[in-house]
Amino acid sequence: MEIVLNASVSGGVAVGSAADIIVTPCGAMIAGFITGTISATGFAKLSPFVKKHLVLHDTCGVFNLHAIPGVIGALISAIVASRIGDTFGDNIAVGYGPQSLRTPYEQAGYQLAGLGVALGIAVLGGLFTGYVTSREWFEPVPVEYLFHDRHHFAECVIEHEELHILKAKMNEGGF
Repeated sequence: MEIVLNASVSGGVAVGSAADIIVTPCGAMIAGFITGTISATGFAKLSPFVKKHLVLHDTCGVFNLHAIPGVIGALISAIVASRIGDTFGDNIAVGYGPQSLRTPYEQAGYQLAGLGVALGIAVLGGLFTGYVTSREWFEPVPVEYLFHDRHHFAECVIEHEELHILKAKMNEGGF
């Protein structure tokens, strides 16, 4: 079910990058179908592959939910921008406002350049974050505490085991 929910959100991510351009409902549905299908396939097939072979764990599904649909959406926005003349003709200022001195093909180039800049920032930011978090002075969480929050709540008054016992007693009517 999680795959279906994430795939449904990915359509909005894709159409969001072309939201300032006139996109018909049919175009939005096609974009949502394409990105939903690719995103669901990524969650089902690509994530386990990347985790096993590249030892990268995408805990929140960011790659399949935001990166892939974002790239697809940027490509869609470039395609839509290149075809905006078909919709508006000489009245392109309605679609783009004052910067409409650009031709539709120039605007498509700007859309693709924006994609390149965004990917560059993402890759450099990811490399920098990976470098910082891999340093010993960053004090990484011990391996036995990965995927558990107990390490971060060492001074918690109620231990997790006690909390489960209290919940069980509450459900039984013991309180």
